[in-house]
Parts: sequence; structure tokens; C-alpha cells
Amino acid sequence: MIQKRRNPHDALFRAAESAGRAFERRKGAQLRQNARTAQQQKNWALAESLWRKSLEDEPGERSAVVGLAQVLVYNGKFDEAARLADEILAKWPADENGPTVLARLAEERGDAAGAVREWRRVLELSPTRSQALIRLGRLMIADGDHDGARECADKLAMVAPDNPAAISLLAEIDEAKGDRQGAVERRRALTEKFPQQSAFWRDYGAALIEAGAFDDCEALIVRLKASDPQNGLRLEGQLLGARAPEQGHSEFWKDAHTAWPDNADFLRKYLHAVLRDGKREEARRLLDQLFGGTLLRASDANFVIGLVNMLDDGGEIRKLVRSFLKRFRGTSDYRRLAIRLSRIVFADFARRPIASAPHTLIMLRHAPCDPAAKTFLEQAIAALDGALADTDIARRECEGFVAEVRSRLAAKTPWSMIRVGDAESNALTYAPEFARHFDGDAAEREMVWWGRTLDPAPRAALAARVLAAMQDADALGVPTLERLLRDLRLERRDFLSPTRAGRGLRTVMRAVEDGTLKRPLTISAHIQHDLEKWDLYKALFDGVDGIVAVSCHARLPQVMKLALNIVVPPRHASLASFGLREMGPKILPEVLDETIAQLPDDLAGRLVIVGAGYAGKVIIQEAKKRGAVALDLGSILDYWVGAATRSYLTAGRT
Repeated sequence: MIQKRRNPHDALFRAAESAGRAFERRKGAQLRQNARTAQQQKNWALAESLWRKSLEDEPGERSAVVGLAQVLVYNGKFDEAARLADEILAKWPADENGPTVLARLAEERGDAAGAVREWRRVLELSPTRSQALIRLGRLMIADGDHDGARECADKLAMVAPDNPAAISLLAEIDEAKGDRQGAVERRRALTEKFPQQSAFWRDYGAALIEAGAFDDCEALIVRLKASDPQNGLRLEGQLLGARAPEQGHSEFWKDAHTAWPDNADFLRKYLHAVLRDGKREEARRLLDQLFGGTLLRASDANFVIGLVNMLDDGGEIRKLVRSFLKRFRGTSDYRRLAIRLSRIVFADFARRPIASAPHTLIMLRHAPCDPAAKTFLEQAIAALDGALADTDIARRECEGFVAEVRSRLAAKTPWSMIRVGDAESNALTYAPEFARHFDGDAAEREMVWWGRTLDPAPRAALAARVLAAMQDADALGVPTLERLLRDLRLERRDFLSPTRAGRGLRTVMRAVEDGTLKRPLTISAHIQHDLEKWDLYKALFDGVDGIVAVSCHARLPQVMKLALNIVVPPRHASLASFGLREMGPKILPEVLDETIAQLPDDLAGRLVIVGAGYAGKVIIQEAKKRGAVALDLGSILDYWVGAATRSYLTAGRT
């Protein structure tokens, strides 16, 4: 047999091939490590690019599929992330990363029940997975299941004694239960056990602020700024906001932005502050800066609305809105943002007045929305049919309201207008699915209003009186599209945030839809700001003598330059700008009848304007009983004395 002659170079070729394969393996491993590093540094755009390159080089490589799926969630590319999660489940059913991605997607879409289900699947595959225990615990806290959340915290402490997440979760449980001191103690324990982690010092400071320990927080800020200046500045800004919530603190955030010009968070906080403080030119410059150098978020639409509310030039408004929407063209956010900004579009793009409801429904039909969110908005639009729901964009509707008030005054007909926002849900009944939150939400609102809570019996008694006043009103101001579109997250299952404001808004809209709050005339709950926007208060007050004002602003007659009969109830708890640093010995619910007794007995043909919050609705009803035309003007009275107590999103153009 003749043997084939060996090629002396074959061994060299095989060695070269082996070396090439080893090089490619090392190259692939290094690429994946670089992607993980970018992911750990939260550089999501770079991480996505590196994971995609890894999959180009090694299609179907398991860790690259998992890594890309995880990053796509953070980059908002949910559909592609879901497809990769399905691929993980199909190819590697024992890999907990499949349900992990699905759980994160459910969270991003506001599907709490779906997220809980998927996190439980993760724990079935990997019982000690810390991420699953942490996030499941937080979902349970949001759902009011504090015992279930504590079980997650206990398991975390057992499987990972050196992991701070267990103590953090227990602190969050304390905060949810209103145990502020307990939360402070746990946050302090974290700083003592993990002194090098500055985020825990900031959380500790936030807990001190919630507990009202401002001086302790101030001392903590000095320490934090020495080791982590940026987190120190964030906490200092948070403390400033707690001490003076009616101010934007734009000078503070200007200094922070100047010191850290590349920090996008500081830029956004600075822009938010100048909008709060009404600094138009500064806001215009900062928004240009945001557009020029930062990856925009859908939530930046709020800044666009805030600046539009300061502008008069229709051309500039249209340019601004087009520029913003253009940045989202081709994304799933584009059509939803068009709906979010539709009030501006209807007011400043349309060549003639249009009815907003049918046009909103058309836009909604073509937008990618969660079905429950779409149904909620459709039902709200139907419930508002026939209402003066476009006073924010239609001057003629505001003029119609003024004409109605003037006609009642001329006829000396007792008449009342009461506005109902999310907080007035204290006088209503929560739906069964979130009824467990009612007492906690009511107590939190009372703390905002009066600095302390009411006992159950007086709370229920006041709620009954407020509800009776709302049901007796001739005109009822309710949340309209201007308000609903501000808070709605159309892409999420929990389309209104699972907070007291979101629950309150859903409760009020249900009462509007089922007739609990149906009145002869329905208007916008922001009518008081719309009247200011269209400069119609002169038309409302002109020639009206003997106006009675119920307001904690004793100097209101001088500011308004009107001869007012002023009734001064106890002030709002949260506003130092009202002239006092501390609440008096009595809060309005405790002296409500005494305040009502200060009203003249005969108010026939007289105008009564009231800015006294939730309890003030009862004063309006009593004024009507005495023959008055009584209007709930709320926070516009604050604006007249220079206190900006409402968001720049609803204040109307100035």
C-alpha cells in the first residue's frame, strides 16, 4: 500500500486554524465582557450596540441573546425584547432570564399582576435570585401586601446576609405603612453597615426629610457632599423643595448645572425649576440645550407644555412642538406623544375652532395603547359629552361660563360652582380593587392640607358634607382631557399611576360616569386658570359690588384692587409663603362652622369667591343657601398674591 506523502506544512495549517479559533473565542469573550461592563455602567446605548455585534459574530450565542434582551427593556424596545424572551424560553427553558425579561417588560407596561406572576416563575427556577425577591417585594408593597413583602425581605437576608437589599426593602415597608421613624432607623443602619455606598446616605437623607428632621438632613448633606458632590446636591435640592415647596429654586439648580454641565439629570431639574419660577427666556434656552445634546425622553413633553404655556407666538409654538415630535418619529412613542400634545395642536395648529373630543378619538384609534387605557379615555370622553370641556383651548367656552355667572347674578338666583380634582375622592368611594388604599390616601391628603390627620368619625362626617355640597352644585368642574392627558400613560396597564393621585383621578372619573357627580352644567376643574389665561376675570367682576372672598390671604383685597369682604379661614398647611411658619391651634375642619358663621346672612345677588380647598366646598354650599352666586376659585387666589401653588402644566399661559 502506498502511503500518501505528508505535507510538512499541514501541522502548521492546523496550528494556525486552532490559533485562529482560539483568537475568535477570546475576541468573542472580550466583546461580551465589554457589553456586560457597559450594561453595569448603565450605558444602555453602548451595551445594545456591543450585544448586537456579538450576535452578528456568533448568532444565537446564549449570553448575548440574554444580554441584548435585558438591555432592550431599558432602551424601550419592548417588542424586540419580548421576542428574545420567547426565544430564551424556547431554547433554554431552565434559564431564569427568560421570565426575568418578561417580568421587567410587565413592569414597564404597568402590568403588576403579570410582573408578579413572572417573578414567581423566576424564583421557581432560581429560588435565591436577589433581583426577583427585591422586585417582587416592591410589587407587594405597592399592592398593600406588607406581610408578603416582609417574607421576601426575610428570605433576602437569609440567602444574602451581606446584601443591603433586605434592609432597604424593610425600610420601604415602613415608609408604606407611614412609620417614618422606623424608616429613618433602617436607612441609618444601612449607612452604618455600608458607609461607602453614597446612595444609601441619600436615601437616609430622604427619609429624614419625610420625617420632618430637616436639621439632621442638613448636617448629613455636608457629609455627603464631601464624598459624593452630585448626590449631595440632589439631596440638598430635595430638602429645599420640602422646606419651600411653592418655589422652583432655579438659582440652586442653575449652580448645580453650572458645576456639572454634562449631567442630564441636573439639566432637567434646572429646566423644571425655571418653569416653576416662570422664567421664560431661561426656559427657552435650556430647552434648546436639552434638544441639542441629550437623548430625549417621552416625559420631556412636560417641558414643552410648560414653555408653550409661557409663549404667545403661535409660530414659535408650532415650531417647538414639531421639533419635539420629530425626534420621536418612527418610535412607538410618536403617536402617543401626539395625543399628549394634542391640546396644543388643537389650539395653535388648527385654522378654525374644532371639537377636540372626536379628533382625540381618531388619534387614539391609531395609537399603540394598552386596551384598558384606551377604554378609560374613550369612556371619559363619552362622559364629558355636552360639557364645557375645552375651556383651556376655546375662549368662547370660557366666555359662555362668564355669561352664565353674570346672568345668575343679575337675576339674584342662588347658584354654585364647585371644582372636583383627584383629592376630592376623599368624599367618594374607592373601587374594590384598590379600596384597601383609601384610609392611607385620605390621611396623606389631610397631612398635605392641614398638617395632621382627622380621626375616622370627623373624616367621615366632613366627607359626607363635601359630597352633599358637590351634589348640590349647579356647575361642577371635573377633570377633562387637559387634565387626563397629563397623567395618562397610554402604553401601560396601570395607565394612571398606582399612587393616591392616580387612584383619586380614577375614582372621580367613575363618579362622573355613573352619575354620582352629574350636574346640569359640567366644566373643567381648571376653569379658574382658564379664565386667567383668557383674561376674563375683569369681565366676570366688572361692576359687581359687595364681593365676598373666603381666603387665607388677608391681603387679597389690596392685591386685587377690589373692595372685598374678606373671610380668613386657617391657612393651608404646606405653604410658608402664606405668611406663617407654623399652623395655628385649629385647622379648617375644626372651625368650619365658625368660618361659615362669618358669612353675611343675606347674600342674595352677591358674588362669593372661595379658595379654601377640600373643606371649602361646604362653605360654597352654605353661601348658596344664603342666596349667593358662589364660585370655587381655589388656587387662582394663591396666584394673585404671588404664590405658584400648581403645576406649570395646568396654570395656563401667562
